[in-house]
Amino acid sequence: MLRPRCPPFVALPHLEFATSAPQEKPSAGYLSQLLLSQPLVPIYVTFRPAEVLQLKQNCVPSLKCTSFGALATHVWRAWVRCLDPLPALYVKLLFSINMTTGLLASGTNLFVVMKLVQAAKEHVDDGYVQSMVDLLEERRGTRLDLSASLVISQWS
Repeated sequence: MLRPRCPPFVALPHLEFATSAPQEKPSAGYLSQLLLSQPLVPIYVTFRPAEVLQLKQNCVPSLKCTSFGALATHVWRAWVRCLDPLPALYVKLLFSINMTTGLLASGTNLFVVMKLVQAAKEHVDDGYVQSMVDLLEERRGTRLDLSASLVISQWS
């Protein structure tokens, strides 16, 4: 089911595997450089139903959001705010979203962040998955850049 095509054909851009280099001088942001040099560290967090409901209620009322969307929105924004990186550093929320930290860490409202999460979920269709499988086949044996990446799983 998840085999690459023969020959592999990467039909779409896959920004989730792009380099997360900051757009400013390296000396300007020690924390950004530190973030880029650190390996991913797996952790898990369990949210009780009441906590998920509270996060959903904090979203814009006119924007229907799923539990995953509410969790991803709040965790992504909080993660970036805690790191306090350079505003131009590209951070990734992997299940596939890319943007600059300046927008996330600033006063950007939850509506904007939630719309990004929803757009990314809608973007992942069969064609996107097949293109990504082909990309991974083409890059087999090369290290993918997962620095400045927050990986969230929807497993419940």
